Amino acid sequence: MTRNPKMTGLSLLLGSVLLAGCGSDGSASGDDLDPAGSGSPGAAASAGVPVPIEAPPASATVAPATEAPAAGACISDEVDDEGDRVPLLDAVVTCTDAHIYEITAVVDLPESVITGESDEEKLANRAELAAPTGQTEASAIKADYTAFADEACGDAVLDAVGWGSMSLLGVSADDAQLQPLAWSATPVWISVMPEEQWLAGNTQVVCSTRFTGARAEPDGTGIALPAVAPVASPDAGMLISHYATKDFPADLRQCAQVATDGTRTYQGCDGAHYEEYLFTYDAKAVLGADFVNGVAPDAVSDQQFDRFDEVCNDVLDEMLPGYDSARFKGNGLLGTQGWGTVDAAYYQGQCAVTAKDSANFDLPAGSLMGTDGAGVEPVPYAG
Repeated sequence: MTRNPKMTGLSLLLGSVLLAGCGSDGSASGDDLDPAGSGSPGAAASAGVPVPIEAPPASATVAPATEAPAAGACISDEVDDEGDRVPLLDAVVTCTDAHIYEITAVVDLPESVITGESDEEKLANRAELAAPTGQTEASAIKADYTAFADEACGDAVLDAVGWGSMSLLGVSADDAQLQPLAWSATPVWISVMPEEQWLAGNTQVVCSTRFTGARAEPDGTGIALPAVAPVASPDAGMLISHYATKDFPADLRQCAQVATDGTRTYQGCDGAHYEEYLFTYDAKAVLGADFVNGVAPDAVSDQQFDRFDEVCNDVLDEMLPGYDSARFKGNGLLGTQGWGTVDAAYYQGQCAVTAKDSANFDLPAGSLMGTDGAGVEPVPYAG
C-alpha cells in the first residue's frame, strides 16, 4: 500500500485562515490563504465539528465599546464592519463561558497610517483600514497598516501560545512569521477600534483569535468564511493560550486523512488521521530567496522536500515533548502563498507530523501537543 506523503499547497486547505479583509494583503501573514469574498462554500467537512456549547445571547443592541478590552478578554458576539466580521468589544465574558473571539493584543497604530482633520476625514481613513483588501483602492497607507497589523498581531499570538522564543533553523519565530494552525480557529484576526473611539483618538488595531465551526472543503474557487462557533476555555485564560498544551480541544486542531491514492480529507484531530498540522512559517525568511525562487510548486524535488522536512524536524522536539523520531516524523509542505511567483514577499511553508511509517500507519485520535508521548502509538491505516 502506498500513500502520498507529500503534496504542494496549491491543493491544501488549512484551518488557520486569515481573510484579507482582516488585516492582510496576502503577502505578509502566514495565515492569509484567500481574499475575503473570493471563495464559495464547498461540501461541509464531516469531521472536526466542535462539541456543541450553548451559544451566548445575541448582543446586537450593545452600545459601541467605550474603550478597548484588555488583552486576554473573551468576546461573545461579532458585528459587521465595512463588510468584515469583527468582535463586538462590549460583549466581554469570562473565558470559561461561551465566546467566539479572544483578544490577544490592542496596539496603537503608527501616525503614518492615521490621516484626517475633520471627523468625516478621520472616519474615511478608518474605513479604508477596516475594509477587506480588494474592496478599496490599494494605497501606501493600507499597505503600511497591513504590514504593521500583521506583525503586531502575529507577535501577540506567538506570545499567547508561548512560541516567541523559538527559532527555525536559526531564524527567530518573529522573523520566520511562525504561526499555529487550527481547524476551527483563525489565530490571527485583525480589526480596528469602533468609530466612536476612533474619533476620540483611540486609533488602535485590535488583534484577536476567531473561533469557527469546521471549514468547508475546497471547491476549486477558494475558501468560504466559516460561521463562528462558541468555545469555552478550561480556565480564566484564553483558549488559544492552551494551543501548545493538552487542554486545546483535539476537534479544533488541524489534521487530515490521506487515502491510498493521495487524496486528502481535512478534519479535526478527534479521529485517527494521517497527519497533524502544527504551524506555518515564511519559507523565504527561513530557507532563503534563492531556494524559494527555485521551487516549482507542481514539481518539487525530493531534495527540496528534504529541506522543508528539515525545518519541521528542527523544532519538533521543542514543540512536542513526547516526540520520538523512531515513531514519528516531520512532514514539510508548501502552503498556498507565494509559490510560483518570483520574488514574492512571502512564501508559506507548513509543518505537520505523521507516523514514521506513514504509508501503513496513522496517528491515533487526539494530539501530540502537550503530551509526553506515553501511550501515543501509531495505528494501522484502515483504508
